[in-house]
Amino acid sequence: MADLDGDPVGIMLRQAERAPRSRAQCSLCEDVQLPNPVLFFSVKRAGDAGRNGDTVGTLACANFECSANVRRRPALAYIGFDLEAERRRRIAALQERVANFVRNVRDGD
Repeated sequence: MADLDGDPVGIMLRQAERAPRSRAQCSLCEDVQLPNPVLFFSVKRAGDAGRNGDTVGTLACANFECSANVRRRPALAYIGFDLEAERRRRIAALQERVANFVRNVRDGD
């Protein structure tokens, strides 16, 4: 469930029957050191578009570990790198990507 424009929104994702042939990167958490597989998920668009079979898809962590992934302490990029600020940035970026995906399902954009 996502919070979109102040309102809770839920969507039902369908997992693809096959896993990607090569190691994929999650489109939501964009973690490059994933401890888990990434799978393709799709969802019907809202309204007439969805009733006509229009879908939206994304690559996501198999068990939706994205929230935990972005909260892990990031690697030290350089001396003086603000690890906590980077962690907060990653959390905010995940929230924005999820909101954009849900808007895409809802609005068809």
